[in-house]
Parts: sequence; structure tokens; C-alpha cells
Amino acid sequence: MKLKAEIVVNNDADLLYKCFKPEMNKWQRAKIEIKRNKDNLHFSIQAEDAVALRATLNSITGLLSVYEKTNRLIGKNG
Repeated sequence: MKLKAEIVVNNDADLLYKCFKPEMNKWQRAKIEIKRNKDNLHFSIQAEDAVALRATLNSITGLLSVYEKTNRLIGKNG
């Protein structure tokens, strides 16, 4: 079964693209494409099965969470 998911992030597209680019070739059962434009970053994930899709989504959202928490800490501390 082929599964597909998409995630769109609406800010900091250039910086996030640089953060995610080294991670893109690490999955064996999923394919990820990243497209960026001026305003957003678009992830397109295609996986061979539900487990691969979930693992890929968890990796992406985990990195986004670290980025978001780091930005909050920087904002609070100046």
C-alpha cells in the first residue's frame, strides 16, 4: 500500500530548508520531497506502509519541535 502525507510550514522557509536538507536521504521505505518558496516550506512524503509513514512524520515533526522550542528560548533570553 502506498501512503502520502503533506506538511506545509508557513515561516522561516530558508532556514528550515537548510536544517532539513541533510536529513532527506535517511529513509529507506519513504520518499520525501521538500519544496520551498519565499513564504513556506512544503514537505511531501510518500511511504510504502503505515509504519514508514508514521516514522517519517515523527522525524519531521520532531525536528520542527526542536526548532520551535529553540526559537522560543532565544526569544525569551534576548
